[in-house]
Amino acid sequence: MSWITGRMRDNIKPMAKLFFDVFPTLQVKGDLADLFRETEVTRIAFNKPHTRLKIYLDSTHLIHKNDVLEMESLISEEICKDSGVTALICEHYHLSSQYNHETLMKQYYDSLNAELWHVNPVLGNFFRQSKIEYEDGNRIILHMEDSVICREMGEEMSELLTTIFQERCGIPVHFDLQFNMAGASSARAEEQIRPVLSPEGQTRPVSGAAMPVGAARSKESAGRADRNGIADARMRRLGRDGGTRGKKGASDPLHGFIRSSNPDVICGKDVETAAIPISDILGEMGEVTIRGKIMSNMRRDIRNEKAIISFVVTDFTDSIMVKLFAPAKAADIAMERLAPGKFVKVRGYTKLDTYEHELTIASPSGIMSIPSFVTRREDHYSKKRVELHLHTKMSDMDGLAECSDLVSRAYEWGMPAVAITDHGNVHAFPDAYHKAEKLFSKENAARANQGLPPLDRQDFFKVIYGVECYLVDDMKKMVTFGETDKDPAFWHQAEQSAAAESNLAAQSAAADELTQVQTAGENEQRVPYEDYRIGSGSYVVFDIETTGFSCENDKIIEIGAVRYDQGKMTGSFSEFINPERPIPFRITKLTSITDEMVINAPTIDVILPKFLEFCKGCILVGHNVGFDISFIRKNAQALGLPAPYTTIDTIGMARVMLPGHANYRLETVAKLLGVSLEHHHRAVDDAGCTAEIFVRLLKMFEDHGAATLGDMNHMADENPDMIRRLRPTHCILLAQNNTGRDNLYKLVSLSHLTYYFQKPKIPKSLLAKHREGILVGSACVAGELYQALLDQKSEEAIADIVRFYDYLEIQPRENNRFLIDSDRYENVNSEEDVLNFNRRIVKLGEQFGKPVVATGDVHFMDPEDQIYRTIIQSSQGMSDEEPAPLYFKTTDEMMEEFSYLGAGKCEEVVITNPQKIASMIDAI
Repeated sequence: MSWITGRMRDNIKPMAKLFFDVFPTLQVKGDLADLFRETEVTRIAFNKPHTRLKIYLDSTHLIHKNDVLEMESLISEEICKDSGVTALICEHYHLSSQYNHETLMKQYYDSLNAELWHVNPVLGNFFRQSKIEYEDGNRIILHMEDSVICREMGEEMSELLTTIFQERCGIPVHFDLQFNMAGASSARAEEQIRPVLSPEGQTRPVSGAAMPVGAARSKESAGRADRNGIADARMRRLGRDGGTRGKKGASDPLHGFIRSSNPDVICGKDVETAAIPISDILGEMGEVTIRGKIMSNMRRDIRNEKAIISFVVTDFTDSIMVKLFAPAKAADIAMERLAPGKFVKVRGYTKLDTYEHELTIASPSGIMSIPSFVTRREDHYSKKRVELHLHTKMSDMDGLAECSDLVSRAYEWGMPAVAITDHGNVHAFPDAYHKAEKLFSKENAARANQGLPPLDRQDFFKVIYGVECYLVDDMKKMVTFGETDKDPAFWHQAEQSAAAESNLAAQSAAADELTQVQTAGENEQRVPYEDYRIGSGSYVVFDIETTGFSCENDKIIEIGAVRYDQGKMTGSFSEFINPERPIPFRITKLTSITDEMVINAPTIDVILPKFLEFCKGCILVGHNVGFDISFIRKNAQALGLPAPYTTIDTIGMARVMLPGHANYRLETVAKLLGVSLEHHHRAVDDAGCTAEIFVRLLKMFEDHGAATLGDMNHMADENPDMIRRLRPTHCILLAQNNTGRDNLYKLVSLSHLTYYFQKPKIPKSLLAKHREGILVGSACVAGELYQALLDQKSEEAIADIVRFYDYLEIQPRENNRFLIDSDRYENVNSEEDVLNFNRRIVKLGEQFGKPVVATGDVHFMDPEDQIYRTIIQSSQGMSDEEPAPLYFKTTDEMMEEFSYLGAGKCEEVVITNPQKIASMIDAI
């Protein structure tokens, strides 16, 4: 700070310096440091009162506004500490010619949303709800709802966006506003938004939206705090001089303490204002009214025959302490009426207590006794759903409720069945069975008393026995054969076809050696994969770099490859590709490839045919080759080019030959084998490194007796250590009958005894072997299907996944809201994105004839129990994850939650399909 103030005092304009040369003592690590490391500070300046330090920043890559705000806070706290100065970063970007109005909006959308929300939550809300359309001539159309408040705020939003695009980013743009979207009514919008705007246009906190950290209080807030002090003094004076409107005499111990004739009043006067949730109290926000259950109370006697009474109140959204002064004679009566378990309504001023060092409600103007507002949730819907995804306490360090309580609740709500699906185990089955039997016996006893015949067990409430297992896909082979190689019958069919076209006499001679297969007009020589000898033949070891991780939405920016024929390197391939879009900063940081390096390179339609020609007649090899080949095949398909290549994954080879390691990343395997890797995440260098790894691992396979590609796959199949170290996804298994129950027990046993590594894992091949009598569901956000959608895998890959399952699951939006704030999932930025995943799963169900069921992924009984799971998650280092309301929901609640699907589809997924699944299962 002294260096900065010195330069400013001398009125010297420093030349541009790297950010951390200007702030060398700033403690910044990780991604935030990377974002600012190569930026330049071109100027620094104070405002006239020297309360704000402006830092003018130049960058060649975009920086998310949240990261800019975080850096401002760090500078204010560390550099400007105790000086009363706050930092303000004014960023300016020098972007490559890959950017235009459309690419900038798509790349910078999340940051714009955060910035507008920071300026004004109303603007942020409208921007998020706007639909964006791009036109030529640098024109962006924002489609908004036609309402009074939208028209008022739309122009301000347009001006801000124009300034950001043109002055900050140097991209010319013209924003057009079109008010034609259907949406919430104007009255409702104004009702929700008007309270957040002060007369001066300043933003106030919105319910559910936190104030920015470190935000200063407005003059109004300061005035409210002053009034707090006046109110405290007034209340103390009332307690001291007996000022009261009540009729009690001066000798009454409650004289001056109660100022109402209402017998429910415990202190002060009647509380007639409506209560707000305690969780909505954000700092000192003046006088509030709350209600809740008293959890504890305490009395402390002080001088002048006075006492301080404090008690903690919870309304099951949060809790807060209430403190009041009372005459010592009244304290005994007050403590009795404020005993734990009682329900009260309190009006008082929020205040940061200097003694307790926490937010409290001080000197309440009124405390009243009220009846309990806790109501037992009931299911009032005429038709009842079935919960097919439910965890008990046996889901260790995750589920909270007793199995018997959950079964009882489902029965009381009239549900025809409920499934028990704990993580990886079946420990809750005995409790569930005994509880169901007790309910069955009780029902038949009641029927006997009424002279009715006993119920058949199959017609009574049903417990479905299942497990949420950790599934690993061991059916993805180390050697994966191209589309024409998958079906062995293809070889026979192709052989017959080729022979018929040439000459029947040539068939017998050709059948023993090679098969002529016509693929997309080209004749290639192939032998059946089981007989393809690994020491001979042709291989291309390749690697690609891309703008992201989705072959559907991202682009290839570099291809590097090395070709081997008969064990000798015969060629190499290295090309940049112009993706015709900006390369994200995180990719540039990872690969060192910039827009300038690819801007003049050929596009994919020029490079890919050259690469495919380079690969002609070869097996393709790569490290995590499934990722690379998915991009090659997707782009080949778009260009109408065949790419039916057989592939070999060196990760699988390393897992077999180098067992027992924590990971098999390229740099890890290279180090284990002593292979040099100098420029990781550059395609040509990674391809060269992978080629050396492949040659050495291939020799190891030969030394262990593998002669063909089929032998390599067999060695992997017989290696449990390789299987148990695969990354698992969640999967629901439901036992349909006694055979299914027995198979379920076998799978669970083997998952613990043979395939246990960190978690008990079930291989897909093992499940396929013991699948009789078991229904297989796609599970939650951690399931294979949902993960494939998040990773934006190809349509073919998603189709293969869907075909594996008997039914598909969707879950309430709040279960997956954490995806919005996660840096990992760039394609999830709003609640609507979360809902769209559910809509996509519903469409997949329709497309492939799979029933889609809405499940709750239940982990606890009631909404207020969420806090206990949050504590458990915190103990496991998961405190950053947004708590999810995974409580047992009624049919009414689920029908309301999934109403966005439309009435018919909503009832289908919430009620009809779960009941259909339950009807396919016997009462075991």
